[in-house]
Amino acid sequence: MKNEDRVMRNENQRLEDFQPLSKAANDAKRQFCKECKRTGIRYDAKLLGYPMSYYSGDANTATKKMPAIGTTRWNLKSI
Repeated sequence: MKNEDRVMRNENQRLEDFQPLSKAANDAKRQFCKECKRTGIRYDAKLLGYPMSYYSGDANTATKKMPAIGTTRWNLKSI
């Protein structure tokens, strides 16, 4: 979604393109993303009480281009 041309143009954005987060949730997401990029290991969502660690892939599925795809941090609505 983030890399879609439509979403990158303000006039084409829709409300469902965004995940509303509180400041605390946004700060936590930023920290998880930093750690994932640094280590190459994705954050385990079960540590936060989610019913699954990832909805796609595993801890080592992170890629440099799209590290968060398949995690609760990428799409909270998928859980």
